[in-house]
Amino acid sequence: MRTSIILALVVVALLFIFNPDIEDFKQFVEKRSEQILRTRAGDSKLGRILSDIGSSLAGSYVDRITERKNYLLFSTYHIDLDGPDERENEWRFLGIGGRFIELDRPSSH
Repeated sequence: MRTSIILALVVVALLFIFNPDIEDFKQFVEKRSEQILRTRAGDSKLGRILSDIGSSLAGSYVDRITERKNYLLFSTYHIDLDGPDERENEWRFLGIGGRFIELDRPSSH
């Protein structure tokens, strides 16, 4: 019983410590954008340049369009590209343990 409590406390402490913040999310978006853009633009020199520029822009502006809710052990991230009245261009992510899990995406992506 005592070992279970200690183990649970360690897990809670680790989740608290590794709860990703907005800077972690910006880096995640930049890397993910680069992967998507490189896939679409191709692996040519021009494609790499365009994907690098596009991913840098996405990473630098994502915090302006992202709502983060911090639940201490994990966080949720909501990106809304078309404003609060529309629900077509929205992404939702769960940030937990230093990782990000996509929960929802627009149907066209």
